[in-house]
Amino acid sequence: MRKILLFSLVLILSINTLSGQFSYESASTLGYGNSASAVPGFWSGLMNPAGLGWLNNHQLGINYYNKYLLKELGYRDIAYAHVFNGDAGVISAHISQFGASSLLYNTFSLGYSRVFADRVSAGLTIKYFLLTSNQPEYSGIGTIGFDAGLQVKIIDNLYFGTMIANLNHSKLGTYEYDRLPIVGSLGFMYQIAKQSSLMLDILKESNNNPSLRFGTNFSFNDRLYVRGGFQTTPARVSFGIGYRIQNFIVDISSSWHQTLGFSPSISMSYAFKKEHQKPNIIY
Repeated sequence: MRKILLFSLVLILSINTLSGQFSYESASTLGYGNSASAVPGFWSGLMNPAGLGWLNNHQLGINYYNKYLLKELGYRDIAYAHVFNGDAGVISAHISQFGASSLLYNTFSLGYSRVFADRVSAGLTIKYFLLTSNQPEYSGIGTIGFDAGLQVKIIDNLYFGTMIANLNHSKLGTYEYDRLPIVGSLGFMYQIAKQSSLMLDILKESNNNPSLRFGTNFSFNDRLYVRGGFQTTPARVSFGIGYRIQNFIVDISSSWHQTLGFSPSISMSYAFKKEHQKPNIIY
């Protein structure tokens, strides 16, 4: 009986937080309130695939996110972005797991992003969702979803971005209520100085009220990054730091909910070339 109750609780919490599979919370993006629609970069590009198009370095990263300090709500993932020579674009691969052995949401993603005319970046990602569980009725269920994103450099220090996740409204199960939410967002990023920016997003899930997201990312000596953010629905504040040692970057952050508490995250990534990223890239 205890196992059944625990499994039911995990299922309810997992369904309630499944949108994290779409709005994507890495240690970097979580630090500035997940207001990443218009942010060019590696981790932000896993939320809006257009963000990867601006990269000029191959990049590999791992991330762990623990929602409300519950082991059943752990999020683990690994991602890689490969930059082609010239203007041929960027391909990306991303594997993630959300949950525990009793109920695991697995996501396998492949994406392509490219910049056009030095002002516009577009990206498309195809995802395969696979549900596994120690309960046979929930195990082995899979479906395919598509994400699309766009970012526009309006002027040199102002970006606009928008994305739609699960635009085909795919269904992870048999019944109509098993459909995964469609998630759309749009936002702006204003670059104050090199690696220092302000971000503002509005995100809407098909089954939830809109969420307003605001974030900041400030750089010190192009090595230390201090971040802060706030988002509604649910209301959470967030904070984090990042540190770059040559091509290696570590990010640590957390959000805080007044009832459910802290949700910490840590990520590590490595850029394979010796070139510095462009000033607008957030590591």
